[in-house]
Amino acid sequence: MTRHRTPTLALATLFFSLPAALYAQVTPSAPERVIRVEPAVLTLELPYERRAWRDPNRISHLVVSAQLGVLNQATTGTVADYGYDTGTAPSVGLRGRYWWPITGCSCGMGHGLDASVSYANGPTLGALHSGAWERVVADLGYSYRVEFPCMRRADRRVYLSGVLGLSFQHANAGLGDVSRDNAAGLNVRESAARAYDHASLGWRLGGDLEMYRGRTVYGFGVDLRSLHALSGDQARTFMLGAHLSLGWDFWI
Repeated sequence: MTRHRTPTLALATLFFSLPAALYAQVTPSAPERVIRVEPAVLTLELPYERRAWRDPNRISHLVVSAQLGVLNQATTGTVADYGYDTGTAPSVGLRGRYWWPITGCSCGMGHGLDASVSYANGPTLGALHSGAWERVVADLGYSYRVEFPCMRRADRRVYLSGVLGLSFQHANAGLGDVSRDNAAGLNVRESAARAYDHASLGWRLGGDLEMYRGRTVYGFGVDLRSLHALSGDQARTFMLGAHLSLGWDFWI
């Protein structure tokens, strides 16, 4: 015997299934969610080294400079002529300074050791003229410096420094500050050249104004020396000097 659905049951089934079908057709699917995974970056900070290389006032420095200048001297106990008593001569030199930083100050203070050696020999360093004195001057002292913060730029720093210390001189007497073919007073000059050789020891006081561009150092300085002879008739040599310098800053 075959059963037939009643119209009422068929209409009820269609009534309840039709909204669900329509809802499934008109309801949009949920948007896909994109998850971005950013790579992790590990940053290792080295605060002391990075700060030191950015700020030159917080590290030590070794500054080596070549110098070109003049020396004016007055020596007692000599002939009053031919450059033995007073005279001015060009000089060349080499200088090294080691600076330690002084922390806790914004004006870049530093202190350290200053050592230099200079050479002078007549008007032309002994090349074209004879000299009254062939001088080798060696200095060792304590130096102190301070920066001018108002003149600081990204690649420029300006410092004023002073030095106080000992100065030693070896003076080899020559035939005077005259041309080599000058025969005037030759006997006197030869006698002076044999008798005036001496060594002397005293003090040095100096100051420098220097500009640092990166690691290149430009400077101008003056020096005052008072030297007392260790032997011979020359009681005292009073020496005033000025120089230009060009050097390199080795960051330690």
